[in-house]
Amino acid sequence: MLVLSRNLFLGALLFSSPLLARDLSFEDLTGFVGSQNLSVKASEFDLSSERALEGQLKRAFIPSLGLTGGFEEYQLKGTPSSTQSSAYGFVHSELNLYNRGLDRQTDDLQNQKISSRTIDHRRQSSFETLRAQELYWQVVGLNLKMNVQKDFQRTLASIWEKSKKLVANRVATKSDDLLIQIALRKNAMEFKEIQLELDEAKNQLALTLGLDEHKDLNLVSSFPKDFSPSAVVPANYEEGNEVLAVESQRKMIEIRQREFSNWWHPSVNLYGQYGVPSPSEELEISRDDLRELVVGVRFDFSFGQAAQLKSVNESYQFQNAALEARVAHTKRLLAGVDHELRHDISLLAKLINEGQEMFSLISQRQRLLIEEFERGVAKPSDLLAVAQENYESKKTEIEYKVDYLQKTAKLHYLNQR
Repeated sequence: MLVLSRNLFLGALLFSSPLLARDLSFEDLTGFVGSQNLSVKASEFDLSSERALEGQLKRAFIPSLGLTGGFEEYQLKGTPSSTQSSAYGFVHSELNLYNRGLDRQTDDLQNQKISSRTIDHRRQSSFETLRAQELYWQVVGLNLKMNVQKDFQRTLASIWEKSKKLVANRVATKSDDLLIQIALRKNAMEFKEIQLELDEAKNQLALTLGLDEHKDLNLVSSFPKDFSPSAVVPANYEEGNEVLAVESQRKMIEIRQREFSNWWHPSVNLYGQYGVPSPSEELEISRDDLRELVVGVRFDFSFGQAAQLKSVNESYQFQNAALEARVAHTKRLLAGVDHELRHDISLLAKLINEGQEMFSLISQRQRLLIEEFERGVAKPSDLLAVAQENYESKKTEIEYKVDYLQKTAKLHYLNQR
């Protein structure tokens, strides 16, 4: 009974494991990256840390309230033997009325930091999603390459069997037979290389998706049927995340520049105090039941650092100008990348279509050679050559399609807000 219960528990654990027999479609990638990618989670925590400081302006006008107390022993001047002691204490409060405009600017700066962190989080999420999409199509392509490799291996094995019979009947030469054996060995080595590349790509995909391993990770999406020469992605890179990130830095510098432009403004505070004051040398009256109430308004002007603050303000002006130039440079750079991606996608779509036409011709030639071989006209080396052409054309088509889909994903990333 104990053994049965243990087996049932292990079976339930295995079937409930999220890493076993997991089907993963292309559409699932965004959800996995958003919920499990550690870099995206870290950027989300950064955003939350800034949001926790939101509302600085409201908190700046909350009055402070404090209590001060103590015990003093003092001696009146001219009377060495007249040492006296007294307790003192008072409640004090202070209210900020105006702080050189810094409260509003601090609040604006904090809001801009939140906006910047939001852009960083969105950009990080988009980048990790792009990385997952590129790896997904790479894995799909490598799986298809392995299938093509297996088909080619079977074709080579069939040609070799026919070649051995012809060599035995002295119709074909031994060099033809060795040529086919070399092709078989070479294809087996390429198959192992693809296996290594596939395992590495799956590991990287699992890491990007926030999974511990890629065992039994089943990619269920395949290549789309349509490879359009014109990518249906609106050009929005000037408002994309890359530009917004630099623009956000510029806005923060602009706010800091306003902060130092008000260096000559005063700070105004309302303060009050009530209680028993502390003793002093001049105090010679009885302190019994003495209470003191003080209410006032304080104006503070700071002119000592005027020259330094002016220099800092000028520095921020130059930083702002530098970031404006970087925004313009980023837009120009992205315009070039956008144009290049669209050109490459269009060219790859044409290559895919032309490759399919060429593959049709190669397949037709392969069928004719097989018929000629059966009639004793074609040689095993002819069959090997056309089989190699067929294999290379299939492999090239897969590489074109992977490149097309990866560049399309980059184009979406570039123009995403």
